[in-house]
Amino acid sequence: MMKWWLKYCFSIIAAVGVSFSIYGQDAQFSQQMASPLWINPAMSGADGFLRGALNYRTQWNAVSDPFTTVAGSFDIALNQRPNPRKRKKGNPGLGVLFLADRAGSPTTRRTKIMLSGAYHVNLNENSSLGAGINAGYETLALDAGSGKWGSQYNGTQYDPSIAHGENLQSVQQTSMDVGGGVVFVYRRKANTRYDIKRSEVTIGLAGYQLGRVMLSEQNLFAANDDIRFSGFANAAFGVGNSGSALEPAVYFHRQGASQMLLAGASYRHVFSSGTSLIRESKTISMALGAFYRFGDAAIARLSFRWEGLEIGLSYDINTSRLSKYSSGQGAMEVSLSYRLAAPSYRR
Repeated sequence: MMKWWLKYCFSIIAAVGVSFSIYGQDAQFSQQMASPLWINPAMSGADGFLRGALNYRTQWNAVSDPFTTVAGSFDIALNQRPNPRKRKKGNPGLGVLFLADRAGSPTTRRTKIMLSGAYHVNLNENSSLGAGINAGYETLALDAGSGKWGSQYNGTQYDPSIAHGENLQSVQQTSMDVGGGVVFVYRRKANTRYDIKRSEVTIGLAGYQLGRVMLSEQNLFAANDDIRFSGFANAAFGVGNSGSALEPAVYFHRQGASQMLLAGASYRHVFSSGTSLIRESKTISMALGAFYRFGDAAIARLSFRWEGLEIGLSYDINTSRLSKYSSGQGAMEVSLSYRLAAPSYRR
């Protein structure tokens, strides 16, 4: 009985938090590197020639209705040329991002579609500096009928057939907003497609919710989103002649009174070469990573890469004060991405 009430109270607290503060804090991923347009619009066309990514995240299954987030993105670099002598001084990039977030009970749903554009100036053969902007449409809705209330407790368990007696109306709010960012990319040209001794460094700064225009009369929450400031740095460094690479990364987001710092590293090893259906040799690698989101969770990540296709799995072990209610269970996240490198970068 006590355990049931603890879960019930946590669900109510989560619902209240969602209802009054989710509009002040964007969704976040543990596999930030697998959702590039969510962390910086200037990443459009910055990493290779063509890239697509999907993320799925579910959390708080142990104590409440699951919070789920699904995101997908696609970006492409234009005017890429295989011959460095014919390469232009820069190239534009285009991207699109979709995100759907479902949180708590009563259910709060957020749907966002963002279009982005960027331009990257080639500083030299190995590095570039880019700037980008995005603009998008967002819908935020509260489904009041999906809630669970104390008045529906029959003395033994929750009974949905009991009228809750709450006077709540399902509401929906729509808006448009814009963001912008800059990104620096350094990538040492690989000698061969199997060259693991490459050096790659990407550093970016961005701002989201820089300008918001309300499109509906309904105001679901008391205030608009605060500006989300984002910064990140990730890299890949070959380790000797072992056919391995170390991939450190750090991500920081601040939005209003909330902030998130995620840091860690993955160790990648090319353990064999496979063959495609047309008998073209392909590179296969595996990476193991450990990350920590300060004050919240320890994260373990495993990924497999077959040439440009990569599948990532991660699990969050909750370390915050909520761990006594969640039994340490945090979030499960799955990512799927595909990157087609530009001819001059292909490895």
